[in-house]
Formats: sequence, C-alpha cells, structure tokens
Amino acid sequence: AVECLRLEAVECLILLAERKSGSGEDREAILVLFQKKPMEIFLQAASASGLNCTAAGDISRESYAFLKRLCTLLTTLGAHQVVPLWGTSAKPGIGEPANFGPYLETLLAFLVHDSFYMNGQVVAMLPSFLDHELIKQSPALRTHFATILSVSTKLLFKPPSPFDRS
Repeated sequence: AVECLRLEAVECLILLAERKSGSGEDREAILVLFQKKPMEIFLQAASASGLNCTAAGDISRESYAFLKRLCTLLTTLGAHQVVPLWGTSAKPGIGEPANFGPYLETLLAFLVHDSFYMNGQVVAMLPSFLDHELIKQSPALRTHFATILSVSTKLLFKPPSPFDRS
C-alpha cells in the first residue's frame, strides 16, 4: 500500500513539473520542491527504495518502478522548471534555486546507478544545464562537473566486444 501511494505521489509531482506554461509566479511555486525538506525527502525515499544498491536484483520491482519515476521527476524539474526560471543575462530570472547542490548530488546517484533507464534520463537532461549560459557557471555544477563528465563518458562509450571481428 505504501509503495502504491509513493508511486502515485511522485506521478502527481511529475505532472506539476511537466508544466511548461503559466506565469513565472505559477512556475516559481513548483520550486518549493527545491527547499531543504523536500530535497531531503527525495534523497531518503531514493535511498530507502534501493538507489544505493549495486545489483539490480537487490531491489523489488515496486521500488525500482518508484526509483524510475523519481528520477523522471528530478530530471523533469531540471529541464522544464530550473532551466527556464534561472534566467539569462538578457532576461534575469530567479537564479540558482536553493539546494541546487543536493539536487545535483541526487542526480549523480541516479547517474551512477546500474539502471540504463535512469542513466539515460540524467544524461539526456544534463546538456540543458551545460548549454545554459548561467547554469554552467554555477559553483554547484562546477563542483560536480568532473564526476558528471567521467561517468557520462563511460556510459556513452561502449567498450568493444572481444567477439567483434571488425
């Protein structure tokens, strides 16, 4: 019952995070999810669901489904809310949201997970941060950049198979 409720709750949050329209004030309300308590809850929920497990068989099917949706929520928040609300030099926005560092740390946990789905979600979202003129200057992002680059490179380049004859 708790698994089902958690999954439904994250589904509702994804619907909110996917909103691309509305006034800046409406969209800024979604950034309440970047406050300290929600970020702690996301990380605790991810850890409790097995985010730090090394083998795929170590977590239940329900926990894995929840982790996938939580990853989708966090990447959607980044791409659809953080990027447009951050602003640009020509059109200032709200700037770096509170707890952007812990948010990135949580994304990194999904990036290094064994799940190709979660890796792909994070890898697909990161260019929106790296292409943004102000986000790429964030001290929090710069702190994690070496890890992001190292892990992403390993994920994107598949080593040749010893059975390849080409």
